[in-house]
Amino acid sequence: GMTVREAGADKQANRELVYGGGALAGFALDIELRKASDGRIGLPDLMRSLYAESGKPGKTYSLPDLQRHAQALTGKDFTGFFAGVVESKDFFDARPYFEEVGLLLNNYLYDESFVRRNPKATDAQKARFDAIFARAGD
Repeated sequence: GMTVREAGADKQANRELVYGGGALAGFALDIELRKASDGRIGLPDLMRSLYAESGKPGKTYSLPDLQRHAQALTGKDFTGFFAGVVESKDFFDARPYFEEVGLLLNNYLYDESFVRRNPKATDAQKARFDAIFARAGD
């Protein structure tokens, strides 16, 4: 019954939503950045851009800053993405994001998940997977 942003006010009590939800939001953002830029821009690029502006003692950044940097890097408006992923109380279906990198996500019961490679993944999905997860030289 709360957003990922609201959960941050009491991180310990809302640990799963803050950290798990935040990790899924970051994963989804990485994929959206890569899709918007034909694979040229990812989450590491966004973090470098934010750090260049806000990586000084006492300097902070906010959600509108994330949106601004994401748009500057890709040309895409990310307002709707952030509204749906970190500001919504609705269920966040992560399956489409896993599919974007050639993975299948199955959920069991309340909190158990199984992730596996999709044998029918497209070349674009495989390339996105490699860009996010593969190490140089692998």
